[in-house]
Amino acid sequence: MFFLPVLFLGPLLYFRRNARFAAELAAVALGILFVFAGPWYVRNVVLYRSLSATTDSTTGIGARVLLDSAIKLPWRQSIAGMAHSALWTGNNSFTTFSALTLNVMLALFIVAGILYVQRFRGSPAEIVTVSAVALYAAALVGISLAFFSSSQGAMITPAPWYIPLLFAPAMALCFLGLMRWPRIGRWIAVASVLLCCYIAVATWIVKLVPLYGGYPYARAHARQL
Repeated sequence: MFFLPVLFLGPLLYFRRNARFAAELAAVALGILFVFAGPWYVRNVVLYRSLSATTDSTTGIGARVLLDSAIKLPWRQSIAGMAHSALWTGNNSFTTFSALTLNVMLALFIVAGILYVQRFRGSPAEIVTVSAVALYAAALVGISLAFFSSSQGAMITPAPWYIPLLFAPAMALCFLGLMRWPRIGRWIAVASVLLCCYIAVATWIVKLVPLYGGYPYARAHARQL
């Protein structure tokens, strides 16, 4: 539901000189969603009297409760937790990974993001992608508030599987920014790719394979492995 504005924004940006054709494309996209997803939302209305049937809409969590949660939620820890879980969840095993490694990875992406913002060109594809990222980020904020409220403060982040959907488009924008800064961008890109490869290799060889083989510890030590 948070992505619905993109259905209209995309065609209007790409076919701004042909408003009628853009409106037809948006109508077709909305029709496809209505046919395939419509029955689910009708079910939500019938069973829960709520279009989204989310926790906050079905348990009486209103705007005042969410505003109170927004004030009380520790945003710095929440954002840090979401950022780390976006990079690594260990196949939902939730075993630990080196915080230093993940922090270096985040630092590289932050620098790349800053470089992208400085040379943002405003093409239709970029506007649509940035808009989708912003809309999903807003959804994550809403989910965080709902979880924080319904758990009475026990959960300060959404479940980790909500986060990786944001990772691919955000990484694409970051690498687009690196491409527009050839000298510094090349080295940051190489470092990012190598570090991602290390995380992937270490995930399987040092984390998941030993875990599935019965290794009982969260952190891997060479002698015990």
